[in-house]
Amino acid sequence: MANKYFIIVILIICFSSSLSAQEKELNYSQKLTITEGLAHNGVTSIFEDSRGFLWFGTYEGINRYDGYELKTYKNTIDNNLLTSNRVRSLNEDKYGNLWVGTDQGITIYKYYQEQFDKLSSTKLNKEGFNTSIVRKIVINEDRGLVICVTENNGLFIFKENDYSFIGHYKPNKKDEASFYMALLIDKSNYLISTSIGLLNFDLDNEIFERVLSNDIRHSKSIVNISEDTFLITLLNGVAIVEKDKSLKPDGFHIKQKLLNEYQFVSSLIDSKGSLWLGTLNDGLVYIEDVKSFELQKKVNIKTFTDNLSVLRSSDLVSTSNNNYWFATFNEGLFRFDVNKNPFHSPNIKIDFSDGLLSNNITHIAVIDKDRVFLTSSIGGLIILNTQSMKFESIPFQLPQNILSSIRTVYIDSKENTWLRLIGENGLRRFVKDTKILEKVPNISFPNNENLILRSFDEDAYGNIWIATNNDVYKIVLDAENNVTLFESLSEHLFFKGENSLVTRQVFVDPIYNFIWIGTQSKGLIRINNTKEGLLLNSEIEQFTHDISDSNSISSNFVTSIVRLPNEDFWIGTEGGGICKVLNSESNPKFISFTEKNGLSNNVVKALLYDDNYNLWVSTNIGLNLFNTQKKEFRKFNVSDGLAFEDFWYAAKRLENGTLMISGLDGLVYFNPKEIPNAEALPKIQFENFKIFNNIVSPGDTINKRVVLTKTISEVEEVTLKHNENVFSVDFTSLHYLNPKNHSIKYRLLPFNDQWIEVPSNQKTISYSGLQPGSYKLSVMASNSLNDWTEPKTLDIYIKPSIWNTNLAYLLYVIFGILLGYAIVRVILKLQSLSHKVEIEQFEKDKVEEVNEAKLRFFANISHEIKTPLTLISRPLEVLKQTYRNNPDAKEKLNLITRQSKKIQQLIEQVQDFRKADVNMLKTHYSRFN
Repeated sequence: MANKYFIIVILIICFSSSLSAQEKELNYSQKLTITEGLAHNGVTSIFEDSRGFLWFGTYEGINRYDGYELKTYKNTIDNNLLTSNRVRSLNEDKYGNLWVGTDQGITIYKYYQEQFDKLSSTKLNKEGFNTSIVRKIVINEDRGLVICVTENNGLFIFKENDYSFIGHYKPNKKDEASFYMALLIDKSNYLISTSIGLLNFDLDNEIFERVLSNDIRHSKSIVNISEDTFLITLLNGVAIVEKDKSLKPDGFHIKQKLLNEYQFVSSLIDSKGSLWLGTLNDGLVYIEDVKSFELQKKVNIKTFTDNLSVLRSSDLVSTSNNNYWFATFNEGLFRFDVNKNPFHSPNIKIDFSDGLLSNNITHIAVIDKDRVFLTSSIGGLIILNTQSMKFESIPFQLPQNILSSIRTVYIDSKENTWLRLIGENGLRRFVKDTKILEKVPNISFPNNENLILRSFDEDAYGNIWIATNNDVYKIVLDAENNVTLFESLSEHLFFKGENSLVTRQVFVDPIYNFIWIGTQSKGLIRINNTKEGLLLNSEIEQFTHDISDSNSISSNFVTSIVRLPNEDFWIGTEGGGICKVLNSESNPKFISFTEKNGLSNNVVKALLYDDNYNLWVSTNIGLNLFNTQKKEFRKFNVSDGLAFEDFWYAAKRLENGTLMISGLDGLVYFNPKEIPNAEALPKIQFENFKIFNNIVSPGDTINKRVVLTKTISEVEEVTLKHNENVFSVDFTSLHYLNPKNHSIKYRLLPFNDQWIEVPSNQKTISYSGLQPGSYKLSVMASNSLNDWTEPKTLDIYIKPSIWNTNLAYLLYVIFGILLGYAIVRVILKLQSLSHKVEIEQFEKDKVEEVNEAKLRFFANISHEIKTPLTLISRPLEVLKQTYRNNPDAKEKLNLITRQSKKIQQLIEQVQDFRKADVNMLKTHYSRFN
């Protein structure tokens, strides 16, 4: 008997070992916690709605996530949205409304109106629905039903169209249990996981029955492997369960039980057939092929604990864009990307004995189609096999002090291996098929401790060219590999007077007989190479940046040079991006492509090409694929699988098409053929609509009218008043990946007819001061392959003010005509009056002139009369004296005297009137008591 148990134990151990080929830790791509805006780190459920938004249920409300920010909906003191902030489950009906299951029943979020409605009635209250914990919401689309699985109160069923309550169903008392989830297995039957095992609920007959009651006593999740095969999580491990066609509870049987060392609470089988299992306290288990797992074949098992002693699982979801989300009760959310990473980054050991002394790779020398030599900035030499993805020991026996001093490696066309040791002024060499490290004679670099050999190349004559940080050197070899000449470019007359010639790369042109030198400050140098000629006598030309010449090189810091098999010539620069060189054999013209064209960074470190003659451009910030035909960039960064984004200058292309590029902290190599060239397009949605930076929700009243009756994403037209022409729209590209790789284009016709392209995280489109009229806002989103979605459009009509309408313009014309007529009439009237006044004034002047003439005449006459009167008065006095005794004569003389005085007074009055008329009349006054 003891032997029997021993054999069983051995079989179990063997079976367990056969299941697990290897066990690795999964790496997450993204983590969301309260730091990023999550309502609570206790996440209970995840759901992707039909529009592409992700919803997270937590113990403190729900979050809507668009890949950029988390929007929280929860009860507050001022706003009571949900039946409870403790959200347990989420689902969406066919009308686009979100059902939110909480610890106190259901709340329905009506998406089009952005409103929350609590599902409540007197009957539901009597049934205890509003105190029930809703663990799962199942939509039966064929029957238009919503089944709410409550933890301790059975099933509640509602109509999907009007939310009306249909019925409440509970098992008999002996089968009472905590319900966790339900899975529709045919048109009428639901398989329910409970605290006492599995129950089958027949909706047509409204009855519960136990399933496999002797074998399954506890289950928290169920998932379909196939139509008739299910994976059931148990209290310990999982069970593979099959059912026959009878649709009866006794038609189920267990194939096998597996992984009993784990306690699972959630499960998921994704579109690729991988199995995800969430544990009670130990994080996540991932099995790459569920079919192999079902058949008990060897499988790859990976786990995820995030290096935590306790990681409590709650939910697992696979989204439409093949993202995998893992919810936990204590650490928020994790997103995983399990696609095969085409970018390989070997773990370069920083070890003196069998590795490199630094992760900064300075030289890559190709040994064969799979292997390369690597050296580092501090020292060391190692072989990397790209096929086995492992490091190999070097084929030479070298003392440790020499091995650790190697900083430079190069393999020439004769398969000789050239080395330089730190501090030495010469080179060492392993000649092919020998194991002896020889010092190469007749080579002597300047005695400079800071000398760095940066680039090697070999011309068609077998000469080796070396670019360094202070010069360029040419090594001439004979047929026996002996050095016959060692020349320095700085000795050329072209560079006389220069302090140093700091170079970055030397490149032998495979088509033309040129040697190209990329310098650090002196631009691009072209040397006309000849077989017999000395370097000192070579024809040299220099190409530098000229700010006044748009066809000049974009930067004087040239880092990389490459000639494609189709003869296109390209260079990379620091600060000026990349340049295509036209007419390289004569008078070169440089066409630059920079950040403005989509390059991730203008500091280019290296250039390589693939079999399609596309360029791979490594920069300070990420790796770029440049389609030389379409002139388009595709960006790669850490989110795409790169181990780092800050690259260095060393780079090589292997015969098998593998590209190898160094970085400041390691190395990355990949085959461009393994890079995915197909990717789903993101979903696009309009989100927030704002007027004067205030969000306008459906039903909001502005200026005594409702602007939006539905959410902005569901309407086709928005009508604004003339004083509401300062508005913005948030546009979201729902891809949930790195926004650096995804872009948005938008335009507003007829305001601007050119597309404006921005990164997808710049999602707010704002306009201000638009004139009244009709506008069409069009927006597109791209994936990382630069493929674009169809435009999503929104018609915007800005109504003119009442004084800018056609009727107003008509009234303006009529009023203008009337006003013009009135003005003309007034002007004519004024002119008539003026004419009359002129005539009256003329007449008045004429009268005054006549009067003046009369006065002047009377004055003149009176003056003429006054003189004779004066002459008459004296003789008259004499006559009066003479005839004073003659009464008759005296009387006549007195009469004459009186009349002459009277005439005299009249004359004086006329003269006084004239004086008064010319303001010459003086006042005479006297004083008296």
